Amino acid sequence: MPITIGIDFDDTLWHTTPHFERGRAILAALFEQAGAGGSAAGLMESIEERRIRIYGYGYASFVLAAIEALLATGARRHPLAEIEPLFAWARETAEAPVELLDGVRETLPRLAGRHRLIGITRGSIPTQVDLFLRSGLGEYFGEIEVLGRKTVGRYESILRRHRVAADRFVMVGDSLAADIEPALAARAFAVHIPYGGGWDEERGRPAGAGAIAGRDRWARVGSFAELPEAIERLVGPTG
Repeated sequence: MPITIGIDFDDTLWHTTPHFERGRAILAALFEQAGAGGSAAGLMESIEERRIRIYGYGYASFVLAAIEALLATGARRHPLAEIEPLFAWARETAEAPVELLDGVRETLPRLAGRHRLIGITRGSIPTQVDLFLRSGLGEYFGEIEVLGRKTVGRYESILRRHRVAADRFVMVGDSLAADIEPALAARAFAVHIPYGGGWDEERGRPAGAGAIAGRDRWARVGSFAELPEAIERLVGPTG
């Protein structure tokens, strides 16, 4: 019997973290110019979390949070032109080709041929829709959901609206905090595909951290190509 699979976008289908690593390197240099030192990183993270709640995860939230953090650390004494590298980074990121992760292009047709796929991602709607359209993966998904935050309530709402039973739903993503734990709390299944240096590790949540409730309902794999077999092990024969 077919199931419904929710699939995260950033760092699950395509690379996102390398772009933000470049952005953080630019910001670190600006902090140094402002004489802020290492303490600015913690301030930046705190501000970015608040901005994400309003604007969604993505480069727009990052740039707004970076400007706010620079102002808070004394950068207001410097000409506005000095933060042009941040705006250049945002433009380049917005226009960069979508680089799929290994195994995605070959594995998605196999999954879509047997199951219903829903894209479930965080971020700003224009940014995520643009990435999705440019990825060339649109034919494999019936719907997409772009959320500001991924919570138990959001997953439960998605299941209700799409008329999917929790025990026939599997969430796939790179983040324990956003993709795995809330999906399990909504009584669904989940498959974790860690992305080194991604969102969890930035927030002090390495891939192997902590015990997660419902351990018999989730699995961890090393690549997207391993996903079909992992789902069958969790849910049982689905063909």
